[in-house]
Amino acid sequence: MSSVVFKAKLGLVISGCLTVGAQPELILKMSGGNIAAASRMSADLMSIQAMLDLILNPMLATLSDSVGRKPVMVLAPFVNMVLRLWVWVSPSMAGMLALRLLGAGMTAASSIIGAAALQDLAGTDVKMLQDLNARDASVAGFATLMATPLGGYLARKSLT
Repeated sequence: MSSVVFKAKLGLVISGCLTVGAQPELILKMSGGNIAAASRMSADLMSIQAMLDLILNPMLATLSDSVGRKPVMVLAPFVNMVLRLWVWVSPSMAGMLALRLLGAGMTAASSIIGAAALQDLAGTDVKMLQDLNARDASVAGFATLMATPLGGYLARKSLT
């Protein structure tokens, strides 16, 4: 199960890092080059995502308790990648909004359910939980380190 958690984290972080470099430029283009409008759009999108994180976290945790952790951990990064590719291929405000709305749920699912799955594996063994959390953080750090420069490169190539 821990490999599923780590692979889900890897997929989630890579998909996020590949698109994070392009989002400001996409939002600026969608706002007609108006920096103030782009800032408002970006803030609105982030606010929506934060509210959804707050609402969806308990719901997704309950869902994973009823259907199991593995289906949610496998589905979340896949849905997130599809959403991010959709925004990449067809940039629009509707796409950005869908990415924030559904992406918030998938991000929460991977984070919350991943932490719960690691806790399930460790049980009461604190050392094992610390080791699993350290590995989880290492996977996220490695993915960020590798995918962020690639995302920036792709953004420069596709948006120019």
